[in-house]
Amino acid sequence: MSSDFLREMRDKLNDKNNRVGNESKSVATYRWAQNDHSWTVGLKYREVLGLHYSKDLFGLVFLGNGAYEGQNTDLSHTRYDYLNYTGLTFGWLKPLQKGELGQVYVGLSALYGIGFQRIQSGNVNFYTAPDAQYETLDGNFTLQYTTPGYGMGAGLDFGYSKTWKRSVFCLQVEDLGFMTWQNVTTYKADGSYTYSGEKIDNVLNFNGDSLFSDLSGTGFANRFGITQNKSSLTTFLPFSVNMKYSRMFTEKWAGSVQVYYTHVAAYLPRTTLRAERSFQSNWKTSLGIAYGGFGKGNLLLGAEKGLGKNWVVNLETYFLGMFFLPDDSHGLGLNIGLRKGF
Repeated sequence: MSSDFLREMRDKLNDKNNRVGNESKSVATYRWAQNDHSWTVGLKYREVLGLHYSKDLFGLVFLGNGAYEGQNTDLSHTRYDYLNYTGLTFGWLKPLQKGELGQVYVGLSALYGIGFQRIQSGNVNFYTAPDAQYETLDGNFTLQYTTPGYGMGAGLDFGYSKTWKRSVFCLQVEDLGFMTWQNVTTYKADGSYTYSGEKIDNVLNFNGDSLFSDLSGTGFANRFGITQNKSSLTTFLPFSVNMKYSRMFTEKWAGSVQVYYTHVAAYLPRTTLRAERSFQSNWKTSLGIAYGGFGKGNLLLGAEKGLGKNWVVNLETYFLGMFFLPDDSHGLGLNIGLRKGF
């Protein structure tokens, strides 16, 4: 990507309120019935990333501080979360009444954390002097990550669904719990830090007081007076809440409203309105609008197809908003799902 293209991207961003992220989840579950209830057991993997950032942070990363010579860059209120984990799930499902009128689900997950990273900043300004004579970082921030490390935790899952006449209401809460991470390195800064280069008397001296004597994170932290420690850390899981109401208007047409939220940096509650049309041969298409998540407003286009015995594949894309309103950030993506019933 050319510098002109990157500058154009930077100039289109909001001064302080920009968001980007990703969420992926894979679950394999086995279910069996016993008397008037059912049991489930499964494996899950989840990965989430969220970043809230300023226009200046984007420019500093992709254009370098040379583009801000003699200027302050505002890096305030940066929020970044990344974590991934896997685990075993156990659950209990019971119908509310005989038949298919509704059901309640309660589950518990034993989780193993794979990776964790977090950045949080208050008011932060970064100044580059003319001709790069010196650089000054002024403000407070916290940087945390596993080096290497692992986590152990537990999460509670809850589900409720109710069907009446032509309507269905569903509520799901997943991974409401905690994770205790081991070997988390934490850097904390609160003040003003100036860097004016390094004096190297002998470039071949790798043991003395030179740039090459310690290139680790601890070495740079000591050089700038930033505090550093390593310990265990307990955090909340990125729990999710999903509420959906659906209604069949005719045998072929249906509509739904959905609200979804994941507890991670930069994620806004995502509200979705959809219209669905059923066809022969187990085909179904959908058209909708949504706002929130890691982006803003967007148009949705989806399709679903029943295959063989109890197989269902579905996909939904949300990139069309970029064609109709290219000056706004609408994001792009593709959701793909595959279900097998028994």
